[in-house]
Amino acid sequence: MVANAIINILFPPSPAAPVPAIPTASANTDDTSDEPTERRMYQLTDLTGNHNKFYMVELWPAPDGKVRFRASWGRVGSKPQTAEKVVTPYAVEAQIAEKVRKGYRRVELHRPEVEIIAQPDDPPLPKLDPKVVQLVDWVFLEAGEHIRSYLAVEVDALGQDQINEGRRLLSEAQTQYNTLRLNPFKRDQNMKVLAGTVQGYYNAIPTKLPARMDPERVVLDFCKQLNEQEDRLLQLEAAIAMMKVERKHPGQSHYQNLGADINVLPADDPARMDIVAYVERTQVHGYKVRVRDVFEVCIPEERKAYEQNKHGIGHRELLFHGTHNRNVRHILRQGLICPRTASNGRMFGNGIYLANSSSKSVNYCAVGRAGFPNMLFVVEAALGNSYVATTAKGFNKPPRGYDSVCGRAGHTKAWAAFTLQNDEFVVYRPEQQTIRYLITFER
Repeated sequence: MVANAIINILFPPSPAAPVPAIPTASANTDDTSDEPTERRMYQLTDLTGNHNKFYMVELWPAPDGKVRFRASWGRVGSKPQTAEKVVTPYAVEAQIAEKVRKGYRRVELHRPEVEIIAQPDDPPLPKLDPKVVQLVDWVFLEAGEHIRSYLAVEVDALGQDQINEGRRLLSEAQTQYNTLRLNPFKRDQNMKVLAGTVQGYYNAIPTKLPARMDPERVVLDFCKQLNEQEDRLLQLEAAIAMMKVERKHPGQSHYQNLGADINVLPADDPARMDIVAYVERTQVHGYKVRVRDVFEVCIPEERKAYEQNKHGIGHRELLFHGTHNRNVRHILRQGLICPRTASNGRMFGNGIYLANSSSKSVNYCAVGRAGFPNMLFVVEAALGNSYVATTAKGFNKPPRGYDSVCGRAGHTKAWAAFTLQNDEFVVYRPEQQTIRYLITFER
């Protein structure tokens, strides 16, 4: 599937017939593998110089102590230029050193070794319902295509260290952006610091940028989408994890690799009828939501954490959570999490937002491909004693004595004199909720 294919934004697909490697003196001359013995990537993102370039080095052994050296380079997101020759290892290092002197930074690549783990004693999996297979294929396709729309390296090339570095820089950028906004008298100085952090992020997570960059515009656009950048890091982690599993178990399906238990509910199932009725009676935004299918979902570790949770268990509710289809894969892999970065849409701080109105959550759903359905989660939440906020303000956790925060329609002031039109519920511990169902729908 597309989501599992190596992303080739920078590099064209390998030719149909592999190019034979130049053999060493001791190599078997009928070895036709063209997988390089070493691959290194370097990135130069310089906002003021309008640079967003990569340099890729691939090496194969050659006779007489030399190496076959292929270089690929160009602007991130464009078709690369390539050159190949047989040289000494010293010449390769000299070429790389020249790039480093120009400001290129190494991107630590990660390529997990193929380690096929046989499981002969495992019982055969039950036959999956075709609707479950189709759902998982949709989920993988949407996630993979979105990653390919912005990422500028092979998806399995980024190691966890690179993602951790991206996350660290993202946190720094959030703090520096707040400083920039709150201290207009030192704007130039603070903008320079922030620009350095954003530039560092793009060096760690090579990303397509405009062909002609206005540095300040790039920085401000980045800071207005901190939540999107956090989602991207989660998407990348999920993609890498999936590929690791596939390398170990190459015969497994997307469903097995995902790890969640998913079952479609038949039309006459009482639980399905209850969910459909819940969706229909809570549509309050002037449009109709037509349910296609209802899938029962269990994410094993997430469900275990919820069942062991002691917070807010005195009062539980089934609520809705909407998201873009591109996020569904990493959500089904690990469950919903409390985000770390701020977002203008989070009036009550960085928690997990839920609603008792289906159309309220549907407003946050989006589909990437025409013809694909939207996806909506139904979550069981341990709300306990819920604090009803009088005004929308950021919370790190519920006030003392409470288990969750509620924005009440017609009561909680959202912006100036306006009050919320729909209820919102927020929990600040992931273990206070568990995904019970996933709904596919059209609107």
